[in-house]
Amino acid sequence: MKKRSIIELIIALLFAFCGGFSDAYTLQFRGGLYSNMQTGNLVKFFMNLADGKFAPSNFFPIIFFCLGILFAVLLTKWKHRSVFFLAFLIAVSLGSAFIPNGDVETIIALCVLSVAGAVQFECFRECLSITYTSTMCTNNMRLLVENAVGFVKDKKNKTVFFFLSVILVFGSGAAVSVLSGKGMHEYSITIISGIYLVILVLLLLSKFMDKKENQETIAE
Repeated sequence: MKKRSIIELIIALLFAFCGGFSDAYTLQFRGGLYSNMQTGNLVKFFMNLADGKFAPSNFFPIIFFCLGILFAVLLTKWKHRSVFFLAFLIAVSLGSAFIPNGDVETIIALCVLSVAGAVQFECFRECLSITYTSTMCTNNMRLLVENAVGFVKDKKNKTVFFFLSVILVFGSGAAVSVLSGKGMHEYSITIISGIYLVILVLLLLSKFMDKKENQETIAE
C-alpha cells in the first residue's frame, strides 16, 4: 500500500474515533442526547411527545445538524474547504469544552457539536475510493455484511476489513470518551480537538505528496 493510501486510511479511522467519542461525550455530559446520530434524538423527541411532554431540547440538535449540512453544502465547490472545515472542527471541539453545564448552556454546547458532526458527516466520507460514514455505524454495518458475502465467495474483497476497522475504532472512541470523562468530565472533548489537529497535519501532508507526485509526473 502506498504511503498516501496509508495516510488516507489513518485519517478515516481517526475520523471514526472522533465520531464515536463525540456521541458518547454528549450522552454523558450534554443532556443525554446525540451530537451525530440524529435519529436517536428524533425518536426521543417523539417518544416524549407521545407522553404529552414537549421537549424542544431534543429537537434543537436536529435543527442545528441540518444547518451544519447546509453550511457544508454551500461551500462544496470551495477549493480549500477540507482544511477550513478541519480548522472549524478543532475550534468547535475545543471551545465547547468551556461551555458550562447549565440547562441553556448544555443545549448550546450540544447544538454547536451537532453542527460539527454535520460538517464531518458531509465533508469527510470517502477513503481509498470507498464511501463510508465516520459519525455513525448503521450503514457501515450494512456494508460490512454485504462485503463479507463477497469476501466469502472470492476471498479477494478487502473492503470488509476496512468497514470492520471503522466500526471497531468508532466503538473504541466511545469507550475512550467514557474513560476520559471520569477524570476530565466535560473537558474530555478537548481530546478530539487534538485528534482533529493530527488529521489536519496528515491531510496537508497528503496534499503535499500529491503535488510532488504531479510535479514529478510532468517532469518525466
